Amino acid sequence: MAARKQIWDIVNRGSVIASALITAALVLLFCFAAAEENPSPADGPLLQLSVTDVTLHKGKTLAVRVTVQNMPANTKAAKYEWDSSDPEEAECRNSTIRASGGGEAVLGCTVTLTDGTALRAECRVAVVVPVSGLKSENRNLTVMKGTFFPRK
Repeated sequence: MAARKQIWDIVNRGSVIASALITAALVLLFCFAAAEENPSPADGPLLQLSVTDVTLHKGKTLAVRVTVQNMPANTKAAKYEWDSSDPEEAECRNSTIRASGGGEAVLGCTVTLTDGTALRAECRVAVVVPVSGLKSENRNLTVMKGTFFPRK
């Protein structure tokens, strides 16, 4: 009986050690993953927009804050340029998004630093057109709240 208890104690200690090793490996894995997602100052400058995905009603505007993180010393943002994948849907001027169509566009902001480094960030904009009226020959029409119909 004592031999069985000694074997059981060894197995339990082995399980505890194995569990501790697995836990330590997982902690290290998550730490490295978090470090990759959250750049440190050594990773260089990073451009961030206050919004990266937004839905706006046609005709509305939204101010966007542009931030450069980890900017090198003695460096400034020299030039801001905005572009749009579809200017008829949405565009950005002077860091203000204007929703003008009824679809989607990707807005890009490129910031050039005084040392020549170019940084880029993007924002997806979905533009919705409020319904001003419905006309149908069908007497049974169902409209679901939140339904989006892109302009064709």
